[in-house]
Amino acid sequence: MPKRFAERFRGVKGHPYEQGFDLRLVPEKLAEPFGWRSPKLVFVNSMSDLFQPGVPDEYTEAVSRVMATADWHTYQVLTKRSQRLRDMLNGGLRFAADKDNIWWGVSVEDRKYGLPRVDDLRQAPAKVRFLSIEPLLEDLGEIDLSGITW
Repeated sequence: MPKRFAERFRGVKGHPYEQGFDLRLVPEKLAEPFGWRSPKLVFVNSMSDLFQPGVPDEYTEAVSRVMATADWHTYQVLTKRSQRLRDMLNGGLRFAADKDNIWWGVSVEDRKYGLPRVDDLRQAPAKVRFLSIEPLLEDLGEIDLSGITW
């Protein structure tokens, strides 16, 4: 659905989806949170994934540095690439892992792909861990929620 939505605007000059659903890094927007007057809840990459293939580690680190520095805002970072999230939070993103204002989460839609992401998230040194259980495609059975904040 997001891809189809974005592709409708491919070629529309100046539109955020001018390039359709192609990966597009926008470093010039990284400073925006410093200019917001009041604290905000920010859902990072609502139609993308900060941990998807093609996003350089350096860019993910730059985004995380902004979130760690502009700590009067709360950021929700959601991914389906839980292994990369786990590895980066244990590595280059360790500085951002224990921040109260950065919530790290994974999508859980089924047993085969979704439930293993919960274990990856649990292995990441994140202070705030969350699950987005939607779209729920099947009965997940009992889920071990130890180490999951919400």
